[in-house]
Amino acid sequence: MNSSSVVVAAMAALMMFLLLAPISDAAISCSDVMKDLRPCVNYLTSGTGKPPSACCAGASALQSAASSSADKKAA
Repeated sequence: MNSSSVVVAAMAALMMFLLLAPISDAAISCSDVMKDLRPCVNYLTSGTGKPPSACCAGASALQSAASSSADKKAA
């Protein structure tokens, strides 16, 4: 299995986990996570070069939003 296949499989598993995870008291929703990390998908699937600035900004926004332990688990 090549590295891009592994990344795609990992992303698919993460998406299934997010969809099947029980609803918690976390302030972060699945749609928030998806919105923040959507700019990273092409970078993660290609695995080359630097991540785009929108990906870095989204990851930073997600890190800032996930302040509690419940938020981090939900994200």
